[in-house]
Amino acid sequence: MEVLLDFIQRVFKTMNETPHNTYQILTKRSKRLSELAESLHWTPNIWIGTSLEMKMYLIELKI
Repeated sequence: MEVLLDFIQRVFKTMNETPHNTYQILTKRSKRLSELAESLHWTPNIWIGTSLEMKMYLIELKI
């Protein structure tokens, strides 16, 4: 099930508005993260991490 961009942007808005908290986002879907990254507002309190099960899934992520 794919999470809609609108929902993710609303979650990011909440994280952006609460800089006193640090958020750690973990995903196995690095390709989707790469596709959505420019549509999201990244603030210093939002950390991203990904795990890779095989080297073939490795992509360069530029945020």
